[in-house]
Amino acid sequence: TSSSADGCVATPSWPSRPIEAGSLFLLIPAYALRAPLNSGVNQYRRKSPFSVENHMPIDPKTYLLIHVLLSLVGIFSGLVAVGGLIAGVRFRRWIGIFLTTTLLTSITGFGFPFVTLLPSHIVGALSLVVLLGAIAAMYWKRLEGGWRRAFVVLSVLALYLNVFVLVAQLLQKIPALAMLASTPAAPASAATQAFVLVVFALLGWAALKGFGSAHASVRDA
Repeated sequence: TSSSADGCVATPSWPSRPIEAGSLFLLIPAYALRAPLNSGVNQYRRKSPFSVENHMPIDPKTYLLIHVLLSLVGIFSGLVAVGGLIAGVRFRRWIGIFLTTTLLTSITGFGFPFVTLLPSHIVGALSLVVLLGAIAAMYWKRLEGGWRRAFVVLSVLALYLNVFVLVAQLLQKIPALAMLASTPAAPASAATQAFVLVVFALLGWAALKGFGSAHASVRDA
């Protein structure tokens, strides 16, 4: 801040809070792209030794857009893949798209600048472990024996983590929803996430019932 000639204190030209890297992690709804990123860039330039330009090989907005598209494709293809598992069918191509885009979503989430470990990083690390397990079960172990059931559980869990972040971002970025769930601990936010958890628990149970046996068919799509 600085004092003007009349004795008033001038308002700073940048926000007083540091940028929240976690709000950019894994998945940001398309609505969030409407928010300008210039203020965040200025914060890092003025208040942090970590510079967005120095640590990101491409423009932050472009990087964010790529991250969002990967996330949305991962969720859509994941829903198709899990739907196939519920029906006892393995959609090879959809599963490949789901695993690839969701893995890239988690990896690119760590590309946003940050100065401390955030809960979003923990979720991202967990997602990477889950995805690597699902990939190993699918392409290394060929779904033999118990690896078939492990693949189903890990795939549904990976999709759930992606949707969990989507819901969190929707509640945070859309003003109408943010009024109802101002913090993750708010009753509306907790109830919404609990509902999502129950839905995916049911999806996982149905997928295990449909694809957990050795008699499931294989269909390329």
